[in-house]
Amino acid sequence: MIRGIQGPLIVAGDFNVLWGERELHLFLAATGLANANTKGSPSHPSHAPKRQLDYVLHSRDLVLQDFSIPSVCFSDHSPLLCEFTLR
Repeated sequence: MIRGIQGPLIVAGDFNVLWGERELHLFLAATGLANANTKGSPSHPSHAPKRQLDYVLHSRDLVLQDFSIPSVCFSDHSPLLCEFTLR
């Protein structure tokens, strides 16, 4: 489905990967998407983040300008804030 999309693409959400990005390795390799969270910062649980379960994956024609995880507890997951520009 993703390979058929032309132009900029963002896939985001709670991926529930308990072993981190290595669970997404084949998906990322097949799609060419990149993880906006380049440092692998944890986002869950929001009151004391220990795991990266939430992802913002983007196509290579988007350039990540800023990424942050605010320290707020509106949910059990922390929000991910990303700013992109077109390549």
